Amino acid sequence: MSNKEEQFHSAIKNVKASEITYAVRDTSIDGKEIHMGDYMGIGDKGILSVGKEMKDVTVEMIAEMVDEDSDELISIYYGEDISEEDATALSEEIEA
Repeated sequence: MSNKEEQFHSAIKNVKASEITYAVRDTSIDGKEIHMGDYMGIGDKGILSVGKEMKDVTVEMIAEMVDEDSDELISIYYGEDISEEDATALSEEIEA
């Protein structure tokens, strides 16, 4: 394996992924009460945040994922239900 391949394999171990979705029914998961229509921040370790406001859930989810060992890059991808303006505002808030 080349040095670049070793660096890649080492770096990929630090990648964390998450997503925001909404609940289709009332339930309780990972000790969190979830109601139909709530937004949920789901990461590698389960449900990281729950709430009524997508922005708040996203910010809390990222706060749960980032720690002293985290690198400096956070990528945000958004779907057709989110405007570019809302995505930019959220990105700026997270960056601050």
